[in-house]
Amino acid sequence: MMRSGFAPQARLVTTGIQDGVPRVRTIEIDQWMASVARATEVVDERLVQPEVRVDDSLATVWVGYNLYVGTRFSHCGYDAFQLARTADGWKIIHVMDTQRRENCPAEAGGE
Repeated sequence: MMRSGFAPQARLVTTGIQDGVPRVRTIEIDQWMASVARATEVVDERLVQPEVRVDDSLATVWVGYNLYVGTRFSHCGYDAFQLARTADGWKIIHVMDTQRRENCPAEAGGE
């Protein structure tokens, strides 16, 4: 069901710092979904203050998140989604995110 929200050519690009060096990594959407499906605990991505911009058949969503696996905090960052309106409705074309463990977005209703 989750796959239906993505265009066939969609991709995920994740960014972060590893050993003090910025890194950029591309992950196939199907590979990412398979890893989520294999999770043995609930993966809970809590979104914080989404910003949505739309013009004609293009939309951008910028949203902070805090990710928990089970009850354990994993990491946080921001997601940037690019969507396009297609004959089958709005589809996610591209997702980029940042990942870190500090300076996290404030929880909805928190801080």
